[in-house]
Amino acid sequence: MLRFSFPFVSLAVFAGLVICLCLVISGGVPIWAQDSDLEAFRRLHAELRERMDDDLREAVTFLDSKIAENPDSEDHNVLRHSLASRFLDQRDYQQAAAQFRKLLDFYLKHADDSKNLFGTWMTIQSMREVANGSGNDEGLRLAVDDSLQAFGKSPADSNLGSLMPLSQLVVLKAQLMAEAGEADAAKELIEKQVQRLQDINGSEAANEASMTTYVRVLGELTGDEVGNDPWRDEFVPQLVEAVEAAIEKYPESAALQTDFANTQLMMITNWRQDDPDATEERIEKVSQAMNRFALKNRSVQAILRRIEVYRKRMAAAKPVASLVGKPAPEWDIDAWINVIQMDPETLKGKVVMLDFWAMWCGPVSYTHLRAHETA
Repeated sequence: MLRFSFPFVSLAVFAGLVICLCLVISGGVPIWAQDSDLEAFRRLHAELRERMDDDLREAVTFLDSKIAENPDSEDHNVLRHSLASRFLDQRDYQQAAAQFRKLLDFYLKHADDSKNLFGTWMTIQSMREVANGSGNDEGLRLAVDDSLQAFGKSPADSNLGSLMPLSQLVVLKAQLMAEAGEADAAKELIEKQVQRLQDINGSEAANEASMTTYVRVLGELTGDEVGNDPWRDEFVPQLVEAVEAAIEKYPESAALQTDFANTQLMMITNWRQDDPDATEERIEKVSQAMNRFALKNRSVQAILRRIEVYRKRMAAAKPVASLVGKPAPEWDIDAWINVIQMDPETLKGKVVMLDFWAMWCGPVSYTHLRAHETA
Protein backbone atom coordinates (compact mmCIF):
# COMPACT_ATOMS: atom_id res chain seq x y z
CA MET A 1 0.00 0.00 0.00
CA LEU A 2 1.29 3.44 -0.85
CA ARG A 3 2.56 5.57 2.00
CA PHE A 4 2.18 9.33 2.13
CA SER A 5 3.66 11.79 4.57
CA PHE A 6 3.10 15.48 3.99
CA PRO A 7 1.66 18.49 5.80
CA PHE A 8 -2.03 18.91 5.08
CA VAL A 9 -2.98 21.77 2.80
CA SER A 10 -6.66 21.92 1.93
CA LEU A 11 -7.29 23.49 -1.43
CA ALA A 12 -10.75 24.36 -0.21
CA VAL A 13 -9.38 26.39 2.70
CA PHE A 14 -7.40 28.80 0.59
CA ALA A 15 -9.95 28.90 -2.20
CA GLY A 16 -12.65 29.86 0.30
CA LEU A 17 -10.69 32.34 2.39
CA VAL A 18 -10.67 36.04 1.72
CA ILE A 19 -7.03 37.05 1.75
CA CYS A 20 -7.79 40.67 2.30
CA LEU A 21 -10.60 43.15 2.08
CA CYS A 22 -9.78 46.37 0.35
CA LEU A 23 -12.14 49.28 0.88
CA VAL A 24 -11.63 52.31 -1.26
CA ILE A 25 -12.56 55.57 0.37
CA SER A 26 -12.74 58.94 -1.23
CA GLY A 27 -9.41 59.92 -2.70
CA GLY A 28 -8.72 56.35 -3.82
CA VAL A 29 -6.64 55.37 -0.75
CA PRO A 30 -6.96 51.62 -0.02
CA ILE A 31 -7.72 50.52 3.54
CA TRP A 32 -6.89 46.88 4.34
CA ALA A 33 -9.03 44.90 6.75
CA GLN A 34 -7.26 44.42 10.05
CA ASP A 35 -9.15 41.32 11.13
CA SER A 36 -9.60 39.23 7.97
CA ASP A 37 -10.63 35.57 8.03
CA LEU A 38 -7.11 34.60 7.04
CA GLU A 39 -5.53 36.48 9.94
CA ALA A 40 -8.00 34.91 12.36
CA PHE A 41 -7.15 31.47 10.98
CA ARG A 42 -3.43 32.14 11.36
CA ARG A 43 -3.81 33.26 14.96
CA LEU A 44 -5.89 30.21 15.83
CA HIS A 45 -3.38 27.90 14.17
CA ALA A 46 -0.47 29.56 15.99
CA GLU A 47 -2.25 29.22 19.35
CA LEU A 48 -3.03 25.57 18.63
CA ARG A 49 0.63 24.86 17.83
CA GLU A 50 1.70 26.42 21.11
CA ARG A 51 -0.80 24.32 23.03
CA MET A 52 0.31 21.18 21.18
CA ASP A 53 3.90 21.86 22.21
CA ASP A 54 2.84 22.20 25.85
CA ASP A 55 0.20 19.47 26.18
CA LEU A 56 -1.14 17.64 23.16
CA ARG A 57 -4.26 16.30 24.83
CA GLU A 58 -5.10 19.73 26.25
CA ALA A 59 -4.76 21.04 22.69
CA VAL A 60 -7.47 18.58 21.65
CA THR A 61 -9.80 19.99 24.30
CA PHE A 62 -8.98 23.53 23.17
CA LEU A 63 -9.74 22.83 19.50
CA ASP A 64 -12.91 20.90 20.37
CA SER A 65 -14.19 23.97 22.25
CA LYS A 66 -13.43 26.26 19.29
CA ILE A 67 -15.20 23.92 16.87
CA ALA A 68 -18.20 23.70 19.22
CA GLU A 69 -18.55 27.49 18.93
CA ASN A 70 -18.72 27.25 15.13
CA PRO A 71 -19.16 23.61 14.05
CA ASP A 72 -19.54 24.45 10.35
CA SER A 73 -16.32 26.44 10.11
CA GLU A 74 -13.88 24.74 7.77
CA ASP A 75 -11.07 26.90 9.16
CA HIS A 76 -11.62 25.37 12.59
CA ASN A 77 -12.22 21.80 11.48
CA VAL A 78 -9.26 21.61 9.12
CA LEU A 79 -6.93 22.22 12.09
CA ARG A 80 -7.74 18.69 13.25
CA HIS A 81 -5.19 17.62 10.68
CA SER A 82 -2.44 19.34 12.65
CA LEU A 83 -3.50 17.49 15.79
CA ALA A 84 -3.74 14.16 14.00
CA SER A 85 -0.34 14.61 12.36
CA ARG A 86 1.27 15.31 15.73
CA PHE A 87 -0.27 12.14 17.19
CA LEU A 88 0.92 10.26 14.12
CA ASP A 89 4.47 11.55 14.65
CA GLN A 90 4.27 10.14 18.18
CA ARG A 91 2.89 6.84 16.82
CA ASP A 92 -0.28 7.30 18.80
CA TYR A 93 -2.32 5.75 16.01
CA GLN A 94 -5.56 5.60 17.98
CA GLN A 95 -5.65 9.33 18.66
CA ALA A 96 -4.44 10.14 15.13
CA ALA A 97 -7.21 8.02 13.62
CA ALA A 98 -9.81 9.69 15.85
CA GLN A 99 -8.83 13.20 14.74
CA PHE A 100 -8.66 12.28 11.07
CA ARG A 101 -12.07 10.63 11.32
CA LYS A 102 -13.62 13.75 12.87
CA LEU A 103 -12.20 15.83 10.03
CA LEU A 104 -13.55 13.33 7.51
CA ASP A 105 -16.99 13.48 9.15
CA PHE A 106 -16.98 17.25 8.67
CA TYR A 107 -16.36 16.85 4.93
CA LEU A 108 -18.98 14.11 4.63
CA LYS A 109 -21.52 16.30 6.42
CA HIS A 110 -20.96 18.89 3.69
CA ALA A 111 -20.87 16.47 0.78
CA ASP A 112 -23.36 18.62 -1.10
CA ASP A 113 -20.41 20.91 -1.89
CA SER A 114 -18.22 19.04 -4.39
CA LYS A 115 -15.10 20.97 -3.35
CA ASN A 116 -15.12 19.01 -0.10
CA LEU A 117 -14.38 15.85 -2.07
CA PHE A 118 -10.76 16.96 -2.39
CA GLY A 119 -10.49 17.51 1.36
CA THR A 120 -12.02 14.08 1.81
CA TRP A 121 -9.44 12.44 -0.43
CA MET A 122 -6.54 14.20 1.29
CA THR A 123 -7.86 13.05 4.65
CA ILE A 124 -8.24 9.49 3.37
CA GLN A 125 -4.60 9.59 2.28
CA SER A 126 -3.57 10.51 5.81
CA MET A 127 -5.79 7.77 7.25
CA ARG A 128 -4.02 5.35 4.93
CA GLU A 129 -0.74 6.34 6.58
CA VAL A 130 -2.26 5.61 9.99
CA ALA A 131 -3.40 2.19 8.74
CA ASN A 132 0.09 1.44 7.41
CA GLY A 133 1.65 2.36 10.73
CA SER A 134 -0.82 0.57 12.97
CA GLY A 135 -1.35 -2.48 10.76
CA ASN A 136 -5.10 -2.04 11.19
CA ASP A 137 -7.01 -0.90 8.11
CA GLU A 138 -10.54 -1.36 9.47
CA GLY A 139 -11.00 2.39 10.00
CA LEU A 140 -9.63 3.11 6.55
CA ARG A 141 -12.05 0.67 4.92
CA LEU A 142 -15.00 2.26 6.68
CA ALA A 143 -13.80 5.74 5.73
CA VAL A 144 -13.53 4.81 2.04
CA ASP A 145 -17.01 3.23 2.03
CA ASP A 146 -18.58 6.22 3.76
CA SER A 147 -16.86 8.65 1.37
CA LEU A 148 -18.00 6.79 -1.73
CA GLN A 149 -21.54 6.63 -0.38
CA ALA A 150 -21.56 10.37 0.33
CA PHE A 151 -19.96 11.63 -2.87
CA GLY A 152 -20.69 8.86 -5.35
CA LYS A 153 -24.39 9.58 -5.76
CA SER A 154 -24.04 11.98 -8.69
CA PRO A 155 -22.27 10.78 -11.87
CA ALA A 156 -18.71 12.08 -12.11
CA ASP A 157 -19.05 12.76 -15.83
CA SER A 158 -21.46 15.59 -14.94
CA ASN A 159 -18.62 17.24 -13.00
CA LEU A 160 -15.23 16.27 -14.40
CA GLY A 161 -13.54 18.18 -11.60
CA SER A 162 -14.53 15.42 -9.17
CA LEU A 163 -13.50 12.61 -11.48
CA MET A 164 -9.95 12.27 -10.12
CA PRO A 165 -10.66 11.95 -6.37
CA LEU A 166 -13.69 9.73 -6.94
CA SER A 167 -11.67 7.40 -9.16
CA GLN A 168 -8.87 7.29 -6.60
CA LEU A 169 -11.36 6.32 -3.91
CA VAL A 170 -12.64 3.47 -6.09
CA VAL A 171 -9.11 2.24 -6.74
CA LEU A 172 -8.26 2.30 -3.04
CA LYS A 173 -11.46 0.42 -2.19
CA ALA A 174 -10.60 -2.25 -4.77
CA GLN A 175 -7.03 -2.58 -3.48
CA LEU A 176 -8.29 -3.06 0.06
CA MET A 177 -10.78 -5.66 -1.15
CA ALA A 178 -8.05 -7.56 -3.01
CA GLU A 179 -5.81 -7.54 0.05
CA ALA A 180 -8.72 -8.98 2.06
CA GLY A 181 -9.08 -11.89 -0.36
CA GLU A 182 -11.98 -10.48 -2.39
CA ALA A 183 -10.00 -10.46 -5.64
CA ASP A 184 -12.87 -11.27 -8.02
CA ALA A 185 -15.19 -8.57 -6.67
CA ALA A 186 -12.30 -6.09 -6.56
CA LYS A 187 -11.38 -6.79 -10.17
CA GLU A 188 -14.98 -6.35 -11.27
CA LEU A 189 -15.09 -2.96 -9.51
CA ILE A 190 -11.87 -1.89 -11.21
CA GLU A 191 -12.98 -2.99 -14.66
CA LYS A 192 -16.21 -0.97 -14.30
CA GLN A 193 -14.31 2.14 -13.24
CA VAL A 194 -11.75 1.84 -16.05
CA GLN A 195 -14.55 1.32 -18.59
CA ARG A 196 -16.31 4.37 -17.22
CA LEU A 197 -13.17 6.47 -17.73
CA GLN A 198 -12.75 5.10 -21.23
CA ASP A 199 -16.34 6.05 -22.07
CA ILE A 200 -15.89 9.58 -20.72
CA ASN A 201 -12.67 10.08 -22.68
CA GLY A 202 -14.35 8.78 -25.81
CA SER A 203 -17.17 11.32 -25.50
CA GLU A 204 -17.42 14.97 -26.49
CA ALA A 205 -17.09 15.92 -22.82
CA ALA A 206 -13.52 14.61 -22.67
CA ASN A 207 -10.82 17.11 -21.79
CA GLU A 208 -7.30 17.24 -20.39
CA ALA A 209 -8.55 16.63 -16.83
CA SER A 210 -10.46 13.48 -17.79
CA MET A 211 -7.51 12.15 -19.77
CA THR A 212 -5.13 12.88 -16.89
CA THR A 213 -7.47 11.03 -14.53
CA TYR A 214 -7.53 8.01 -16.85
CA VAL A 215 -3.73 7.91 -17.04
CA ARG A 216 -3.28 8.41 -13.29
CA VAL A 217 -5.75 5.65 -12.44
CA LEU A 218 -3.98 3.21 -14.75
CA GLY A 219 -0.71 4.27 -13.12
CA GLU A 220 -2.09 3.46 -9.67
CA LEU A 221 -3.40 0.11 -10.89
CA THR A 222 0.06 -0.89 -12.11
CA GLY A 223 1.95 0.12 -8.94
CA ASP A 224 3.73 -2.46 -6.79
CA GLU A 225 1.05 -2.54 -4.07
CA VAL A 226 -0.07 -6.04 -3.12
CA GLY A 227 -3.64 -5.02 -3.83
CA ASN A 228 -2.79 -4.63 -7.52
CA ASP A 229 -1.66 -8.24 -7.96
CA PRO A 230 -4.93 -9.46 -9.57
CA TRP A 231 -4.78 -6.95 -12.45
CA ARG A 232 -1.36 -5.27 -12.64
CA ASP A 233 -0.05 -7.11 -15.71
CA GLU A 234 -3.32 -6.59 -17.55
CA PHE A 235 -3.16 -2.81 -17.27
CA VAL A 236 0.53 -2.20 -18.05
CA PRO A 237 0.10 -2.19 -21.86
CA GLN A 238 -3.12 -0.18 -21.46
CA LEU A 239 -1.25 2.47 -19.46
CA VAL A 240 1.52 2.69 -22.05
CA GLU A 241 -1.02 3.15 -24.84
CA ALA A 242 -3.08 5.67 -22.86
CA VAL A 243 -0.18 7.89 -21.82
CA GLU A 244 1.20 7.99 -25.36
CA ALA A 245 -2.23 8.96 -26.73
CA ALA A 246 -2.63 11.60 -23.99
CA ILE A 247 0.72 13.26 -24.61
CA GLU A 248 0.02 13.33 -28.32
CA LYS A 249 -3.28 15.11 -27.73
CA TYR A 250 -2.06 17.43 -24.96
CA PRO A 251 1.70 17.86 -25.57
CA GLU A 252 1.90 21.08 -23.52
CA SER A 253 0.36 19.57 -20.38
CA ALA A 254 3.04 19.53 -17.67
CA ALA A 255 1.07 16.92 -15.70
CA LEU A 256 0.82 14.55 -18.66
CA GLN A 257 4.47 15.15 -19.57
CA THR A 258 5.41 13.96 -16.10
CA ASP A 259 3.03 10.99 -16.33
CA PHE A 260 4.55 10.08 -19.69
CA ALA A 261 8.08 10.25 -18.26
CA ASN A 262 7.14 8.23 -15.16
CA THR A 263 5.55 5.53 -17.31
CA GLN A 264 8.66 5.29 -19.46
CA LEU A 265 10.80 5.05 -16.31
CA MET A 266 8.69 2.14 -15.08
CA MET A 267 8.85 0.42 -18.47
CA ILE A 268 12.62 0.80 -18.53
CA THR A 269 13.48 -0.09 -14.93
CA ASN A 270 10.70 -2.49 -13.86
CA TRP A 271 8.54 -3.95 -16.57
CA ARG A 272 11.16 -4.83 -19.22
CA GLN A 273 14.10 -5.91 -17.08
CA ASP A 274 14.09 -9.35 -18.68
CA ASP A 275 14.65 -7.86 -22.15
CA PRO A 276 17.63 -5.47 -22.13
CA ASP A 277 17.59 -5.06 -25.91
CA ALA A 278 13.95 -3.91 -25.86
CA THR A 279 14.75 -1.62 -22.93
CA GLU A 280 17.62 -0.03 -24.83
CA GLU A 281 15.38 0.48 -27.85
CA ARG A 282 12.76 2.16 -25.67
CA ILE A 283 15.33 4.51 -24.16
CA GLU A 284 16.38 5.60 -27.63
CA LYS A 285 12.77 5.93 -28.78
CA VAL A 286 11.47 8.09 -25.93
CA SER A 287 14.60 10.16 -25.21
CA GLN A 288 13.88 12.70 -27.93
CA ALA A 289 10.37 13.43 -26.68
CA MET A 290 11.47 13.52 -23.04
CA ASN A 291 14.39 15.84 -23.82
CA ARG A 292 11.93 18.24 -25.43
CA PHE A 293 9.66 18.19 -22.38
CA ALA A 294 12.61 18.54 -20.03
CA LEU A 295 13.40 22.02 -21.37
CA LYS A 296 10.61 23.44 -19.19
CA ASN A 297 9.59 20.54 -16.94
CA ARG A 298 11.91 19.90 -14.00
CA SER A 299 10.15 16.68 -13.05
CA VAL A 300 10.93 15.27 -16.47
CA GLN A 301 14.53 16.45 -16.08
CA ALA A 302 14.84 14.45 -12.86
CA ILE A 303 13.30 11.34 -14.44
CA LEU A 304 15.66 11.60 -17.40
CA ARG A 305 18.63 11.62 -15.02
CA ARG A 306 17.35 8.43 -13.37
CA ILE A 307 16.93 6.77 -16.76
CA GLU A 308 20.48 7.75 -17.74
CA VAL A 309 21.85 6.27 -14.51
CA TYR A 310 19.97 3.05 -15.24
CA ARG A 311 21.23 2.99 -18.83
CA LYS A 312 24.84 3.22 -17.62
CA ARG A 313 24.29 0.43 -15.08
CA MET A 314 22.71 -1.70 -17.75
CA ALA A 315 25.66 -1.09 -20.09
CA ALA A 316 28.12 -1.95 -17.31
CA ALA A 317 26.27 -5.19 -16.54
CA LYS A 318 26.35 -6.45 -20.11
CA PRO A 319 29.98 -7.75 -20.04
CA VAL A 320 29.30 -9.55 -16.76
CA ALA A 321 26.08 -11.09 -18.03
CA SER A 322 27.86 -12.36 -21.13
CA LEU A 323 30.15 -14.49 -18.91
CA VAL A 324 27.34 -16.40 -17.20
CA GLY A 325 27.40 -20.07 -18.21
CA LYS A 326 30.69 -19.67 -20.10
CA PRO A 327 34.07 -21.24 -19.27
CA ALA A 328 36.23 -19.12 -16.98
CA PRO A 329 38.88 -17.12 -18.83
CA GLU A 330 42.54 -18.06 -18.58
CA TRP A 331 44.33 -16.76 -15.50
CA ASP A 332 47.28 -14.47 -15.82
CA ILE A 333 48.79 -14.67 -12.32
CA ASP A 334 52.07 -12.92 -11.56
CA ALA A 335 52.54 -14.51 -8.13
CA TRP A 336 50.71 -16.49 -5.44
CA ILE A 337 50.77 -15.26 -1.81
CA ASN A 338 50.28 -17.54 1.20
CA VAL A 339 49.00 -20.38 -0.96
CA ILE A 340 50.46 -23.07 -3.11
CA GLN A 341 50.44 -22.38 -6.81
CA MET A 342 47.26 -23.65 -8.43
CA ASP A 343 46.67 -24.83 -11.93
CA PRO A 344 43.20 -24.19 -13.42
CA GLU A 345 43.32 -27.69 -14.91
CA THR A 346 43.32 -29.23 -11.42
CA LEU A 347 40.20 -27.26 -10.45
CA LYS A 348 37.96 -28.43 -13.27
CA GLY A 349 34.72 -29.95 -11.99
CA LYS A 350 35.08 -28.27 -8.60
CA VAL A 351 33.28 -25.28 -7.06
CA VAL A 352 35.73 -22.38 -6.86
CA MET A 353 35.12 -19.09 -5.10
CA LEU A 354 37.36 -16.22 -6.11
CA ASP A 355 37.58 -13.21 -3.80
CA PHE A 356 38.81 -10.17 -5.73
CA TRP A 357 40.21 -7.37 -3.61
CA ALA A 358 42.54 -4.39 -3.75
CA MET A 359 45.32 -3.28 -1.40
CA TRP A 360 42.99 -0.72 0.22
CA CYS A 361 40.27 -3.28 0.98
CA GLY A 362 39.68 -4.34 4.57
CA PRO A 363 39.86 -8.00 5.62
CA VAL A 364 36.85 -10.19 4.85
CA SER A 365 36.32 -13.19 7.07
CA TYR A 366 35.36 -16.62 5.81
CA THR A 367 32.35 -16.53 8.13
CA HIS A 368 31.12 -13.34 6.44
CA LEU A 369 31.56 -14.88 3.00
CA ARG A 370 29.65 -18.01 4.02
CA ALA A 371 26.84 -15.90 5.48
CA HIS A 372 26.66 -13.89 2.27
CA GLU A 373 26.64 -17.07 0.19
CA THR A 374 23.84 -18.53 2.31
CA ALA A 375 21.80 -15.35 2.04
